[in-house]
Amino acid sequence: MIPFPEGISPDIFTIAIGNFKFTLYWYALAYVVGILAWWQIAAIALKKTTLWPENTPPMQVAKLEDLVTYLVLGIIIGGRLGYVIFYKPAYFITNPVEIMFVWQGGMSFHGGVLGIIMASIIFTKKNGDEVYKSMKNIKAGGLTNKIGISIYDFKMLDKILNRFKFDIVQAPLNIFDRRLIESG
Repeated sequence: MIPFPEGISPDIFTIAIGNFKFTLYWYALAYVVGILAWWQIAAIALKKTTLWPENTPPMQVAKLEDLVTYLVLGIIIGGRLGYVIFYKPAYFITNPVEIMFVWQGGMSFHGGVLGIIMASIIFTKKNGDEVYKSMKNIKAGGLTNKIGISIYDFKMLDKILNRFKFDIVQAPLNIFDRRLIESG
């Protein structure tokens, strides 16, 4: 683990009320400011319809709020589980209840990124048609040339291509090998 720079305290302030202690860390403040700034910039961009092809933003602001909720939960859960798994697995195996004690500190950036990826997948599964429609609008406006997808199971290919029309499908070669062998 990279040590915090000497002469700078990792915490901004601490408030103690009885047995409860709340500490705001620089790391946490960076997350909060980054999330709030991104959310506001995205909301402003969605409201400026002239930015979007055919004056149709890829999603409504209310849907953005849903996305932010998913992403924040992904950051917190993924960041905490990343810390538990990557930095102190032996400790948390013997003290599993303390996994939920996020106020004691301990989150990892790479766990947070994995949490964001998982939250994005869940959000997309729940809102897939809207996401695809948004991608088509972005393509129609010339902001991208192609819409693509990565698959890892040939059963997904039929299901996805029956529902959506992608320009590019990325798949490991063995999927096509199996499919060709199975189909004769």
